[in-house]
Amino acid sequence: MHRQKVFGIGFHKTGTKSLGAALDILGYRTCGPFGAQDADIAETALARAVALVSQYDAFQDNPWPLLFKELDTRFPDSRFILTICPSDEWIERAVRYFGTKETPMRRWIYGAGSPIGRESDARQTR
Repeated sequence: MHRQKVFGIGFHKTGTKSLGAALDILGYRTCGPFGAQDADIAETALARAVALVSQYDAFQDNPWPLLFKELDTRFPDSRFILTICPSDEWIERAVRYFGTKETPMRRWIYGAGSPIGRESDARQTR
């Protein structure tokens, strides 16, 4: 059976794991995050994401929020779910969870490997 694609496009720490669990319960084949440690993630994410779309029905966490415009163009019958939380709460969660640990994915998102010290920029990023 062909299922409409569903993309969770909320940033990390906004309930993406819960969204993935709900989609699993509803019977979707769900793809989570990928590429956080890949040095070339900013350059390869779209091609990798497009390749994954044929294998799954639903998608959540990074890098999906960064690609939603391109995904909407390539998969026009898809649905998008935006998970959010208040900016101050979100950055507090991100700082507490990630700390100073840097990844290429977070460099792409925040312009630096960690949100610490860039909290106001990170609020605007999301």
